[in-house]
Amino acid sequence: MRVDAAMHPVVTKSSDLRTWLKEPWRSTGLPEAVNRDLMRPKTPWYAEGSKPASGFAGSDPKLARRVLLEEGDLDYVVLLPLTRGMMPNLRREVATAAATNEWLAATWLSPEHNPDGRFKGTIRIVPRSPRDAIVEIERWAGHPHFVQVGVPLATHLPYGRQEYLPVWEAAARHGLPVAVHDDGGGIGIEFPPTCVGYPTTFIEAFSMRPFNAAIQLSSLICEGVFEQVKDLVFVFADGSFDVAGPMLWRLDKDWKAARSDIPWTEHLPSSYLKDHVRFVLQRWDGPGGSDDLAKALDIWNGAELVMYASNYPHWDYLPPQGALADLPGQTRDAIMGGNAAKLYRLNQAAAPEMAEHV
Repeated sequence: MRVDAAMHPVVTKSSDLRTWLKEPWRSTGLPEAVNRDLMRPKTPWYAEGSKPASGFAGSDPKLARRVLLEEGDLDYVVLLPLTRGMMPNLRREVATAAATNEWLAATWLSPEHNPDGRFKGTIRIVPRSPRDAIVEIERWAGHPHFVQVGVPLATHLPYGRQEYLPVWEAAARHGLPVAVHDDGGGIGIEFPPTCVGYPTTFIEAFSMRPFNAAIQLSSLICEGVFEQVKDLVFVFADGSFDVAGPMLWRLDKDWKAARSDIPWTEHLPSSYLKDHVRFVLQRWDGPGGSDDLAKALDIWNGAELVMYASNYPHWDYLPPQGALADLPGQTRDAIMGGNAAKLYRLNQAAAPEMAEHV
């Protein structure tokens, strides 16, 4: 089994999302669909060959199917669409997430583009509006091809806070992991991307972003979320397995001396990873050398916790052909698909026909 745990589909053009937006939002301003990062390097921002004749890179399901499922010999691809970032108007942000789900179901997950069920989708929600987030989870949880919930990396409150607990309970109740990924764009209300302010270069921003995921993970553990929601699984889908390890070592050390401060965290912090946390491997995660990567994965139990992702169509696309070929066989098999197949319950053959979602 070979599974791509994070591919990022996008609308053909920004205005297409209006088709699924309800009024009054359909008639109001909407940020662009593609994040145009002014700090990006001068290299191409998208994988070669990912842009169709018309539309954004990553907007053509047929092209993605050919590149990933046929040429890449993958069995399944988990679609993780991004939204338009955090917005000052919370209602507009909620409406945008809902429209993204409508669009994904009507296009990439439709019988036309997903006749064999090999595309799996992500339910986008806005966790800072828990009531609306739960409504959206309940609306799509019964769909045969939505396999997880998607939330942004940037938040005003860390995800361990009790305000979010009903959202995580709703996801777990339906057996849906929660995937955390940088949502790109946004229009000015996000906090600085680091805890000490704004970086000025791309390499700073790119290198420091995974630490935000480690902070979210620390919050979930220290607030006792995994004790309160026993079946909850978080997927850190934008890298960070390489920085989370040292963070967990430090948490383990400090927990032993300060556990009276967090009595609801009943076990060693690192022990929660096996049942509650998965990491999606990005192309630039971990040491550069294959031997060093294998050692790092062994130290951090990567054979059980890590999943491969192509990150198609972004610039750091990791083609499935030959990916992680230098890893030991069992470790590579687990990362390239076994772990994702188990998490998303994909160990059965793809359905020949898509069940209609009512």
